[in-house]
Amino acid sequence: MNSVYSPQFIAPQNISRQTPSAQELTLRTPSPLFAAPLFILRNLCQTDLLGTLTRLKKLGFDGVEFLGFFGVEPEVIGAKLQELQLAPVGNHVDY
Repeated sequence: MNSVYSPQFIAPQNISRQTPSAQELTLRTPSPLFAAPLFILRNLCQTDLLGTLTRLKKLGFDGVEFLGFFGVEPEVIGAKLQELQLAPVGNHVDY
């Protein structure tokens, strides 16, 4: 019997797909060791999001959990994350 944790259940060998599954991406993407929740830094982020990201990296953080983008374009944030090698681990959004 296959459980949800068995390799056969997660990635059956007889299924071909072009797009990797979330499980496969998770296995290939290193998890950040320390991620900062930007909720606690929201006042700093409202003033200078990119500077706050830079400071977090200098403090030793590997990732950040966003609380929106504070008016900064996603492409700009993405470029900054790549430059700093910070991983985005989540984002709080209204629904």
